Amino acid sequence: MNTIHRKTVGDLSFIGEAIKIIIIMVTSFFFFSLNVDGNMIYILDEAKNAECAREMFEQGDVIVPTFNYELRTDKPPLHYFFMMLAYQLFGVNELSARIFSAFFGMLTVLVTFLFTKKYFGERSAWLACLVLLSSLHFLLEFHLAVPDPFLIFFITATLLSFLSFFQDKDPRFLFPFYISMALGVLAKGPIAILLPGLIIFLFLIFVKKMKWSFIVRLKPFLGALLVGAIVLPWYVAVHIKTDGAWTEGFFLEHNVQRFTETKEGHGGSFFLAPVFVLIGLLPFSIFVFQSFRYAWSHKQNKGLVFCLLAVSVITLFFAVSQTRLPNYTMPAYPFLAILIGTYLADIRKRSLKHLRASLWVYLLLMLLLPLAIFFGLRSEPDMMHLWYLSLYFLVLPIGAMLALYFGYKRKPGSIITSLAVSFILMSFLFFTKIFPQVDRQNPVFSSLHLIDNSKPVVHYKRINPAYLFYLKRPIKKFNNLNELETFLAHNKEAYVISRARYIDELNDINEFKLLFKKKDLFESSTTVLLSTE
Repeated sequence: MNTIHRKTVGDLSFIGEAIKIIIIMVTSFFFFSLNVDGNMIYILDEAKNAECAREMFEQGDVIVPTFNYELRTDKPPLHYFFMMLAYQLFGVNELSARIFSAFFGMLTVLVTFLFTKKYFGERSAWLACLVLLSSLHFLLEFHLAVPDPFLIFFITATLLSFLSFFQDKDPRFLFPFYISMALGVLAKGPIAILLPGLIIFLFLIFVKKMKWSFIVRLKPFLGALLVGAIVLPWYVAVHIKTDGAWTEGFFLEHNVQRFTETKEGHGGSFFLAPVFVLIGLLPFSIFVFQSFRYAWSHKQNKGLVFCLLAVSVITLFFAVSQTRLPNYTMPAYPFLAILIGTYLADIRKRSLKHLRASLWVYLLLMLLLPLAIFFGLRSEPDMMHLWYLSLYFLVLPIGAMLALYFGYKRKPGSIITSLAVSFILMSFLFFTKIFPQVDRQNPVFSSLHLIDNSKPVVHYKRINPAYLFYLKRPIKKFNNLNELETFLAHNKEAYVISRARYIDELNDINEFKLLFKKKDLFESSTTVLLSTE
């Protein structure tokens, strides 16, 4: 009888755990894939990556990445492989380019939940997931056809696998540890080894485990063989097939130079990296200082120390880097979410007075945000008519006011609910209402119908890469007016795509008809479409 009872309880427990996992997966995938095909592949990085995968798919080449049918050395191939698979399944479109980014977003939330639940408790796990799913920046990144969603997942999986091995002393965790590291290298390069390696090294020093006996337990030689077996075949193949050109371009220009030099104008202050993290993980990043203090006061919990180190190392690494972008620090988000989730899970036992200053600062920021968006839209001639979109952002100050009210009423659960619901609602409105309206103002969307794709299309000096993805053909580049003039002499009916600042140069060689002129979204340049007719 007792055996039957224990079996029944065990079955119910298993079903309960399965239901929780299904809830996490379905909910997170819903938010990461929300209207994922509702906007153009327009953002520069998205367009370059999606087009590169399209060209590889078209040519049946899984080795050499190309953009505009010329070698592209910017990124390794993992995200291209997933895009190519989706192109095969669903056709070449926005959904295919982005769907696996959403899938890896779901996996990132899932592994964060499972790890946090096991080592910090179920309440901490649910709250850590809520922190991630409330972040508009986090949701946005996993909506994009770029390699970062893959890197974020594999760095998260690498570090959590190591910590699971450290906590449980179970060598089975070494396989996901090394496999995740290898796939991270295929996703974005050596950063997938460098960052986890630095974090683990500092952690082992802190816990006084940097000893040969522990290193041996990590099976580093077997791990190196496993990583090499996964990584080297493609890296060697692309090196041979491009006579070393890809290797030189990727490692020197897109790794070493990105760290030591400012690339593409993406520089700025040392403090930009922590600011990116604080803004990117709103609304719950307002508790980052309390969470850090909580983790340090519980430093006997090695898991909290590890997460604290992970957030600090990733943020400081990209603060030192000379090229700074908001997405660079995003591998820190899952670990900061664990810290915040664990802190919030324990908040009922503490006074809420120390939260009120954070809630006041947050309210001020949320009051300023709709005003900033309103004046930002009004300052752009092509966007002025969309000023009303700023009204949607009033959801955030309302949520902030409620959170502050519940702060004075000493209701921590209601504070968390107010912050989360307002930001999640804001994210829903952003992906379904706001961003689609903005996206339709981009010059590629507005001008594609003017191009007869049966006629020659070229570009002079600069082009928005989205044209290549939607025209699905090479667009010859000219940097020299004489060469362009010779080409036009043999092609009387042709289109030239360029930037407004080059119009005077172009009119020196031909009397072009200006078909279209419009400022690029999120850029200072203006796209022009010219015709020889």
